[in-house]
Amino acid sequence: MGTYPTTSQFLSDPTVVFTISVVLVPVIYCNGIGGILSYLFTPMMVASWIYLGLVLYVTHGDGKSVSLSERDRRIAFWFLMNGVYFNLFLDVVSGQFQMMDEMSRQYLKVEPRYIYGVFDVHGQSVFMTSMCELFFQSPLCIVTYYAYYRNKNYKNIAEFTVCVLHAAGVWWFYFPEAISGFEHLGGWPSSISEALSFNRLLFFWFGFWFCGILWLVVPFQIGKSAWIQICKAADASKMLHSPKDE
Repeated sequence: MGTYPTTSQFLSDPTVVFTISVVLVPVIYCNGIGGILSYLFTPMMVASWIYLGLVLYVTHGDGKSVSLSERDRRIAFWFLMNGVYFNLFLDVVSGQFQMMDEMSRQYLKVEPRYIYGVFDVHGQSVFMTSMCELFFQSPLCIVTYYAYYRNKNYKNIAEFTVCVLHAAGVWWFYFPEAISGFEHLGGWPSSISEALSFNRLLFFWFGFWFCGILWLVVPFQIGKSAWIQICKAADASKMLHSPKDE
């Protein structure tokens, strides 16, 4: 029987480290210690910690969670961080709803289309992506994390579904901006010095390109493995019949 993941497991996990780094980036732009504290303890930031704690308590609090291999633990943490942060408190609460102080201001630099909303053609693709995150991706990520640590038989179906939604979200969110020539991001850098400037490196190359590619590559790898397991389970339970059986 398992217990809560250890602190070392959390702090050595790539997705957790990545999440902490993203959350701390806006500190660079805060004015002094007061600004930093105001950002770190903004109500929605505190709410994210409470929600994370609640998910951990529901999953592990009764001591019935199972121990996972390092691979499965990393996949589970990927879904946990997406379910609590990237698909909820960062993309939706901070980006779409602009409710997280300095993080919200920096989100608009990565994706200015958040400001337009659903009734403007410039903001519709990001708004609908945010709604998909809020109502489908985030809840299913939490369900998948729970399924991993509770060894539920719907684990592979849940993670495959989320991976498809993540890939679709990248298509809805990123491709329209790329096709339009990055009109909301100032276009392609006009010179090498501009391309290598701090703001371009942070908001264009990292925030837009790196994160967009990351949310294609990781879901593809996880989703492919989940699909293989689904097919094996279906075959083992004779859900897929050969012609001679009919």
